[in-house]
Amino acid sequence: MLKRQRPSHASTHGQLDRLAKSNIQPLVGAPLSKPLLHILEHGEMPGDMVAKTKQLVLHGQTDVYITRAEIELKKAMQSLAFLTHSEINSVLTLTALSLPKAVTPLFWTINALLQEKYQKTNDPSLIQHRNHDARLLFQQLAKLNLVPWSNRLVDYVRPDELPNDILFPLGHPLLGRTYRKHPFKSRQNHYLPVTDYFSSLFQEREQALLSLLGQLGATKITITPLPTVLDTDGKASPSAQLHQKVFHILNAPVVCSPLLHYKKILGSRVNQLGNRLPMNG
Repeated sequence: MLKRQRPSHASTHGQLDRLAKSNIQPLVGAPLSKPLLHILEHGEMPGDMVAKTKQLVLHGQTDVYITRAEIELKKAMQSLAFLTHSEINSVLTLTALSLPKAVTPLFWTINALLQEKYQKTNDPSLIQHRNHDARLLFQQLAKLNLVPWSNRLVDYVRPDELPNDILFPLGHPLLGRTYRKHPFKSRQNHYLPVTDYFSSLFQEREQALLSLLGQLGATKITITPLPTVLDTDGKASPSAQLHQKVFHILNAPVVCSPLLHYKKILGSRVNQLGNRLPMNG
């Protein structure tokens, strides 16, 4: 039989969050110095992203009835994803936010629990263990204090107070969204959405590679992800081929490619080295 627990409401945690949030002020006139930038919505105060969101997600609770633990945990995670406009189960988004070390494992553990499906859903022992784990995870979620992280890494700016030299991708900035500064020193005024941060950087690297190979004389470039499964002929699996990218380089130079010249030199040196190696047997 499942044990029924009475939930307790947070008072101390809420007071600490409100006190810490009151020390956060919007950035006005000063240069942006932190890696993250949050665009304040109308009526939003600096620090609401962590303190107010936590109150809205957990409704001031630090504990839940054990029989409703999984339901309450699922509702909290869905509200958190909705309010923060991000995928809580995305390791790329969590990494781009540079959250404290304990946060990412906690979110991933919660999502693993919520997505796991038992074969015998009516087994009382499994349900009891699952609700017990969900209650413990809810308690850990309620204990999270992201105010120090916010103070250290996030600049809060109202849209009409953004510096003129700040650059965003097409369609941005959006109110209530969080952005991360570009890692290159030459692009410190470029900000990317945290939800697309690593994918945007990957696309930049891909374009730089295509440009380099095109200058070296390439006319067709095929990019295929590393296959996880090979067929009997050693070819890429069909799933990998579905994501294959083919680029045709226009106006490629007609002159002999330095890359081909380098390959010829490298090939001859490999052959010379192979002739010098002793034969086995």
